[in-house]
Amino acid sequence: MALHELINTYLDSMSPRPQKILDVGGGALPHSAATEILDLFDYNFAQRFSYDRDRSRVDGQKWTTFDVCSRQMWPYRDDEFDFSICAHTLEDLKDPLWVCNELARVSRAGYIEFPSRFQESINGLVRRGITGWPHHRWMITTCGESLLLIPKLHHVNAFPYLCLPTSFRKQSDAKHTSFFWSNRFSAYELLVYVEDFQREYISQFDSSRTPWFHFRRWLSKIVPREHSSAKTPPGYVWTDTSGRKFGPYTSSDKGPWLKTTLS
Repeated sequence: MALHELINTYLDSMSPRPQKILDVGGGALPHSAATEILDLFDYNFAQRFSYDRDRSRVDGQKWTTFDVCSRQMWPYRDDEFDFSICAHTLEDLKDPLWVCNELARVSRAGYIEFPSRFQESINGLVRRGITGWPHHRWMITTCGESLLLIPKLHHVNAFPYLCLPTSFRKQSDAKHTSFFWSNRFSAYELLVYVEDFQREYISQFDSSRTPWFHFRRWLSKIVPREHSSAKTPPGYVWTDTSGRKFGPYTSSDKGPWLKTTLS
């Protein structure tokens, strides 16, 4: 289902239907139901790079130019909006944790969309030798009512054990993730041992790899490598929107999202 159709169907199911709707970062393709758009670029600049040829449908929307990552409170009151939309924006930003905090503050409910972690881990997804989308800074995944923000390391492009092969583009998991939330949601950023966290995620797909991959992995185990001795178990440490630290956790399936803590 297309993004706009999916959101409209969800809005129609809400009672009462939201009236004040904020679109965050949607300047290039704002949602038609949004009553206000919050974007880094002004209307004229965004219009030049718009994906939408029909700009007439956004003529009645209020446009606010603002850096959502500035660590300044957005120019809205608490719960000013009934609903907010943030689609294909978080993965581009320098500070998505702050944006999650403000989304939950200024709106009562909302929708967030981003490439799945599976999709963002595919080497050669759009360009040979590059893992995921070249301009994205983050891999994002969901765990219950929480968003997990994982820094996208540069060396995922170089090491096969940190990415998935190009052939995985055809799998059903290589799609976008839809995240609806109400009242509040939690968001956590991974601070340390990011490479081990990604390695642990990718290893679950090793049974689907080609024989060449397994040969290279076997070879890497018998050829001495720098820093190959006395490797300590990872200690994953997370932070939330208020700056609290959680961990260390020794497994990727353990984390602060298992608690009842809300950011």
